Amino acid sequence: MNKIFQILIFFLIAHCGFQPIYSSKNFVENIKVKTVIYKGDKSFNNKLENKFLAFFINNENAKLEINIESIVNKIISSKDSKGNPSTFELKVQTLLLIYEDGGLKNKINFEEISRYDNKDNKFELKLYEKTIIESLSLKISNQIKRHISTLPL
Repeated sequence: MNKIFQILIFFLIAHCGFQPIYSSKNFVENIKVKTVIYKGDKSFNNKLENKFLAFFINNENAKLEINIESIVNKIISSKDSKGNPSTFELKVQTLLLIYEDGGLKNKINFEEISRYDNKDNKFELKLYEKTIIESLSLKISNQIKRHISTLPL
């Protein structure tokens, strides 16, 4: 009876409809595009561009044109009793515009926020902000890849 129960559980779990997000069926490895234009924050766009080097393949005969516009804002979210900043909020907004044959096909906004404490050493604070921007660019680039992979192209 125990073996029958184990086999029954195995078949129920194995056929539950689970599919990994990045499987070859669900995830396009690269997209042929005519042009990719980056606007906005240069340092953040450079990080995005490096993450998309293998994903977007330039092809003059392709129909897709991609515009990526990004804004990075550093906001003081709280101050101590002396009025000095104690926590910051780094907010990255990225607008993805996909054009096909000259007309707008898709428009979507991606937003990531990270909160962090102030540091006494400003050099360490700048380095920490760079690592935060790097991780946010990775998150947004993965979201963009996932979004483009789900579009009927």
